[in-house]
Amino acid sequence: MLARFFFALTSAALALASPPVHNLYPSQSGMPTKPTPVLPSNGGDSELPEPSEGVSLKHIALGFGIQNYTCADTAASPTPVGALAVLYDVTHLYPGQG
Repeated sequence: MLARFFFALTSAALALASPPVHNLYPSQSGMPTKPTPVLPSNGGDSELPEPSEGVSLKHIALGFGIQNYTCADTAASPTPVGALAVLYDVTHLYPGQG
């Protein structure tokens, strides 16, 4: 009998201590929906063009890199000398996208 009491007390404590579930993207039906991805824009001359019609996403990659700039002397403008980058295939983190 005492074991049942402690089991009920522990269950109630765990239920109350659990974080609430938040619906971040509510819809009319009350079911969560996926947000529509939006590409960022910088508004400058170097804006990327829209993808061609019929083009599909093949891979999603995450890249990290460094660019080396060197100056010939203290008055010279820096010029790019080399770059090193590593790409990671993260397509598996976004199922159904690629």
